Amino acid sequence: DATAIPPTEAPHEEVAWFNGDVKTAFDKAKSSNMPVFLYWGAVWCPPCHYLKNKVFHRPAFVEKSKEFIPVYLDGDTERAQIWGETFDVKGYPTVIVFNPDGKEIMRLTSGIDAEQYASVLDDAKAQMTPITDVLAKVEKDGPAAAAKEDLHLLAFYAWDQDSQLKLEDDKKLALLKRLWQETPDSLTIEKGRFLCLWLETLHQARSAAKDAAAEGEKPKLPEPTADEAKAIESGLAAIFADPAQRSADSNTIYYWSEETATMLYPDAGAERDAFVASWTDAAKAIEAD
Repeated sequence: DATAIPPTEAPHEEVAWFNGDVKTAFDKAKSSNMPVFLYWGAVWCPPCHYLKNKVFHRPAFVEKSKEFIPVYLDGDTERAQIWGETFDVKGYPTVIVFNPDGKEIMRLTSGIDAEQYASVLDDAKAQMTPITDVLAKVEKDGPAAAAKEDLHLLAFYAWDQDSQLKLEDDKKLALLKRLWQETPDSLTIEKGRFLCLWLETLHQARSAAKDAAAEGEKPKLPEPTADEAKAIESGLAAIFADPAQRSADSNTIYYWSEETATMLYPDAGAERDAFVASWTDAAKAIEAD
């Protein structure tokens, strides 16, 4: 039998990363009135490989990158570390959008697909509004009345790498809960993102409370109300069932299963087992995609 030859991938364009130093890139952005898309990564970083292989190579993203001055910084180089301090980089990968004047507009979360990245970049480029101003407007008008584009930007802001909002932990927790609860149900992606961001922040607060408790003392943990627990279960079920929401919230699905299951179901049993099974199915669905 003839040996099957796997098809080769059709040639396609790559992101035309700026060939020069960072200062020159920002000078060009200002002179050409173009925003900057800055990617901070490292060759050893698995999430960076995800971005490079699953997002940055997609034709849709490559086309979108032409609307920006795309700058790649290898965080392991000495010069990049200096810029990392300037940009207040907090981890790998970090993706930041700057306006043509060099002011930070948006810090994007990682682990989302190319289409979501492109849509967030569209909204950021259309507004060129710093995320601090976006949040102030949403808080003033209320999430229920806020523009979809503003909620979209907040939903995909890198809250775990925040360098602009600088919210106290309690304020951040309350804000994310409000965004989850008051965002219209029609905005399924954004509402699901806010639920997961609030859940992650809640788990971090619970972990901090455990660490702060004196030896032998029972820690006082922040707990969702009974109604909130039911809403969490319902919201997660919707995320698990929807491929687009699973993709948008993959970080939560990957990393926060045990904390969520034991918080909602403190006692082992059939209910917790069923919840864990649904979570496992969602994770397997992501893996199979």
